[in-house]
Amino acid sequence: MAEGSASSPSLKLLCFRVVREHFCALAAHAAAVLPCDLLEELQPHLTVCQLDQLQPALNTRGVSTLSGWSHILRHMRRSFSVKVDSEENAKLLVMSGLFFSVLYDSGSRYIRSNISSLDIPLFLGTAARYTKHLALRNKPETLRRLTTEWRSVLHQLERHVQSVTVSHRLDPSKPVNQPAVLVLHRLLDHGQAREMVFEARCPLTLAWILHRRGSQATDTTAGCSGPSSSSEELQGPASKRPRRDSGTEHEEGGSTDGVEESDAQGDCWGDRVHSKACPRRPIEVLELTQCNTDCLKVLLSALPSWSSLRRLNLHSVGIFTPSSALDLAGALQERSRRPGGGLAELNVCTLPCPSLLERLLEACPHLMGLSAEVHNVPGNWTVRGPPKPQNQCQSCGSLISLHLEDVNLSDSLEYILLLLKRCRLIDLCLKDCRLLEKWTNKEESLERLTTALSNHRSLRWLGLAHNRIAKHVPVLAQLFSGFPNSSLERVDLSSNFIQPGELLEFSRRVGALRPNRRLTLDLRRNPGDRDPDSWRSAVSSLAPYCNLQLQGWSSTDTMVDHVSNM
Repeated sequence: MAEGSASSPSLKLLCFRVVREHFCALAAHAAAVLPCDLLEELQPHLTVCQLDQLQPALNTRGVSTLSGWSHILRHMRRSFSVKVDSEENAKLLVMSGLFFSVLYDSGSRYIRSNISSLDIPLFLGTAARYTKHLALRNKPETLRRLTTEWRSVLHQLERHVQSVTVSHRLDPSKPVNQPAVLVLHRLLDHGQAREMVFEARCPLTLAWILHRRGSQATDTTAGCSGPSSSSEELQGPASKRPRRDSGTEHEEGGSTDGVEESDAQGDCWGDRVHSKACPRRPIEVLELTQCNTDCLKVLLSALPSWSSLRRLNLHSVGIFTPSSALDLAGALQERSRRPGGGLAELNVCTLPCPSLLERLLEACPHLMGLSAEVHNVPGNWTVRGPPKPQNQCQSCGSLISLHLEDVNLSDSLEYILLLLKRCRLIDLCLKDCRLLEKWTNKEESLERLTTALSNHRSLRWLGLAHNRIAKHVPVLAQLFSGFPNSSLERVDLSSNFIQPGELLEFSRRVGALRPNRRLTLDLRRNPGDRDPDSWRSAVSSLAPYCNLQLQGWSSTDTMVDHVSNM
């Protein structure tokens, strides 16, 4: 894909265009022998596929293709916000971004200006090797082509796609959905995809996807029959089963859409997707972005025997009710009691009270990562009295990542200290948890917490945003002491209403400790403009010891942000 032509092209530009036009005849090794400075200039004039083909030869000569991929990124939609530091990252962004634009004909500006020189099947086959995630859109003709003339592209997707998104209803009994059903089957059951993002509010589609996928081992007898007990119920008799392309006539026993039927090895290219010879491979990661009541029921019925599931992300349409959260905890607990252990990571929002969070923790004793958002909704939501901290910590001793948001922890200091003692946390985020709200002696209590955090050997990332630390921030300077074996690398103190004078005192204490390594410190959304000189002085003092993240913010907006969280 080349730049637009100039009115009076130079000889060099004409040569670059000739190389582009006759690249196949020249071959990559012939183009790669050009002087290194010319190779740098040539890159923006090459197509995506040519640049990809030429990259190994250029790298052998010590020439990076970062400038070529960056040139393409600058011409892609939203590319102005993309910053890349390596050619591989740049190539990945280009290939994955353009793959979807070309596949679904989204009409991006870059594609529109270069479509005349684009070999679509060649490009899709090349870009598919860099596509880790595929979103199935409701475009039957595009997906039909993937199963027919673009089968080689689908083969590449099988090898490289790791996660799939389903955003619309897929009824396997309807011919219009057969291309999507077949592509999904190929990716999940014949490919490498083990992660599913489900965005539709359709329990029937979710049930069909999850049917018999719970076992660790491949189920070679279940096929893809969906929620019903046999594929015949979904497909109908062999002579009447739906065609993938309703506009194409088929002879009985013949091929489908010009594609030969699969052989005895179970290659499911025929229109009968749900052959019993096809495997039902496990899904290890599931994300429900719109978890309504009906979809939750489908999930709960599958959870107890779903031994392959390692990570579960639930984003509710509203707020989980106590009964639905308790049902979830019960299903997770039953799963934890079975061979294979429980979940490794659970992300759930939104819960109405912290006591439900405690139930989920108890249900997953082997949990390594937990992220939860709790909105303290007015009403009698308490499920039971709070457990003793010692008992509760025994049920979450495997945690290495804990992210809590909007959970009132103002009376839970002892529990937090015990948690830090018992767990080998790597990430800890307590966002908007009102830590200091009920502490009688805020300075002393914050010193106890800071000492525990400083002495924690495995903690690398600490998030304390939106906790109204304000004038008490100097106490946190101890986090930079590195004593005795601290692994801390990043601290988030954003949106804490820290005033310039308070930050200046914080910087003085940090300087007195003379840290022997630099930490990343997030100070965004704090009112530095209240006293710009003091703020600049504090920032200047911190610069030798921290990688600072700063963002300009007016005091009016900061006050609104602060008051909204009070």
